[in-house]
Amino acid sequence: MWSAVLVLAVCGLPASLQQSSLGVPSVGPAAAAPSPAVLPGTLPDGFCKCNQTYNPVCGADGQTYGNACIMACENVPLASAGVCPACNRIASACDCGNQAYNPVCGDGLTFSTPCDARCNSHPCFTQGVCQYNPSGGSTPASGNSCSGGVTSAAQNSAFPSQSGARFNYGQALHLTGFFFDSMISGTNLTTQRLAWRGRSCFNCRGAYGEDLSGGYYESGGSMLKIAVPQAFTVTQLAWGATSFNGGFTKTGELSTVLGTIRHGAEYIDASFPSPTVMLASVGNDTDDFSYYGPPEEYHQYIPNRLFCYVNAQNPGAEIPGEGAAALAAASVALRGSDPSYASYLYGRAQSMYTFATSYQASYANNTQPCIKVHSSLYPSNGFVDELAWAAAWLYSASNSTASNYLSDARKYYAQAVSQQGNGYSYENGVKVPGLHVLLAKLDSANAAQYNANAKTFFNQYLTQSIPHTTKGLAYPYHWGAIRPATGAAFLMLEHYTTIRTSDAAFAGQIFNYAEYQIDYLLGACGRSLVSGFGSGYPTYVWHKYSYNAYIDWPLRGQSSFYGNVRGPWTTPTTGPDGPIYVQTSKFDLEGSRLPQRFLPYGYLYASVLQDDSIPVGRKDYTYTEQTTDGQTSFVNALAALAGYYSNNQTASNDCGLDLGWTHPNATIIQGVSVNNTAICAAGAPAPSG
Repeated sequence: MWSAVLVLAVCGLPASLQQSSLGVPSVGPAAAAPSPAVLPGTLPDGFCKCNQTYNPVCGADGQTYGNACIMACENVPLASAGVCPACNRIASACDCGNQAYNPVCGDGLTFSTPCDARCNSHPCFTQGVCQYNPSGGSTPASGNSCSGGVTSAAQNSAFPSQSGARFNYGQALHLTGFFFDSMISGTNLTTQRLAWRGRSCFNCRGAYGEDLSGGYYESGGSMLKIAVPQAFTVTQLAWGATSFNGGFTKTGELSTVLGTIRHGAEYIDASFPSPTVMLASVGNDTDDFSYYGPPEEYHQYIPNRLFCYVNAQNPGAEIPGEGAAALAAASVALRGSDPSYASYLYGRAQSMYTFATSYQASYANNTQPCIKVHSSLYPSNGFVDELAWAAAWLYSASNSTASNYLSDARKYYAQAVSQQGNGYSYENGVKVPGLHVLLAKLDSANAAQYNANAKTFFNQYLTQSIPHTTKGLAYPYHWGAIRPATGAAFLMLEHYTTIRTSDAAFAGQIFNYAEYQIDYLLGACGRSLVSGFGSGYPTYVWHKYSYNAYIDWPLRGQSSFYGNVRGPWTTPTTGPDGPIYVQTSKFDLEGSRLPQRFLPYGYLYASVLQDDSIPVGRKDYTYTEQTTDGQTSFVNALAALAGYYSNNQTASNDCGLDLGWTHPNATIIQGVSVNNTAICAAGAPAPSG
């Protein structure tokens, strides 16, 4: 999930675009030796072919490497000869509070404080930000242009002028659509905007014969599909497309987001092959995190994907619960464009909800080994919030007529608040804050209760009892910190319209705070964190697809010796100890010698350091890797702001964007439609046929 100085070996396609039925260049098997073609920014052959001599060295990232050659392949500076010092691996209590920023490097990951490292099971650490390459540990944002700061924004109850937009939120919204294009999975894609993404998941036929090739991959570093974040992605985007329809429409992005929702909904539908069986995950994390190539060729290196299900004997109510919410929310969003399909989704959502409520147990207690993939990457804090979530969305999808679902939503909401508290972040595993806001709009009879709970949640951010970075980004934890920041911002932009009459001053405060968080990400505080938008955005991100794309994977088929001892970044090929061989592409990606080969437009950087700087390079995925569901609150917030403001919110197109169509290996998938504007803008010929 979060887990080359070489002549580029590329397939010698002509410059004119060809068509391929699979979306893979038609030059034979992916692992075959391609004909050489040198492109700009590539490195010489013979990269990282280290011998097996064991002469350990300690890297500046706090990890022991088998010899200096292996350490150099990772582009890590030397700290000392010999193995890294041992430490007492006794974790401290995990209540770190609002401690002063004091970064440490533990097992190659940077943590904000020693307590943060210990609480994340990395008690062995060295002082300072991890050093991943000779150029240093982090780069600061330029200047400090955050006018008034986050405190001023949080205290400001006056709504801004609707003609006073600081940014073109519509342009940023347009770019975010490419992120979902980059994460898409499927063997039957009908559109192709990015030249460097094609059809994939060719070995994704489930245990019940269902086609599981669709949907979206879980994160920039994996080709896993995990049920709860997959469904939450659809729920979130459907919520945004419904509430902020005006913003999506004004900027010309409504059809794009509805297409994204539908593609995800189709996969969730396929994941439910019988009334008491639902897919939990596709893929094995051990195999997946060891693969550094593109999704289009994954099946050639990892032919046997793991398909894991929850059922009546081994339940996990969160999975059908979130699935029901997703299809019900999608039904609401798609009602205007395809009422027949929307009705079908509503029926499927009802069936999933019946499964979830009939077998009320958490997947955290599921005994199947394969469920550990889901549970370890996306832990559950209980299932009752998913049941309340599903019931609320089913009530909404019924046009607020199915009172049984509203009764259930009230019941499970009360249980969730009692068991889980008010929460400090809103994300795929924590629905309670979202329930405050959603039910405040759906259940007017109890709106006072929901509004009070929402106010308590939001005040944690307004008063900064939730930690913030120096320049004001909400920062309750470092790993993917932009997720809770954008989650709070989205809920605030959703909720202010509900309370604007009853609590006008607080409505203004949460609007201004939310806008501050989004403006921070767009560059108001010295650096944009959105690829392709503004200036200073990171160009080294943990996104395998745009670095090792199927039309440009220079180390295809190559492997390198890595060592003999299991480490935090490796899994041995045989037994508890080596020899360990890894794809040579690992060194290329993690060494961060080159930026992304293709710019992943709209990619939202996952986290900054607490001092607002960012790590040098991409290796620390806790900062550099975005997840598919983690992008959704940002998308919705952009649509909300684009809808609010009347100035500078123009519809965007792809002119001027480099989507890869001038690459010599670019190929149009047979049978798809390609964005002609993008091709025209890139100077490549329009597709024929």
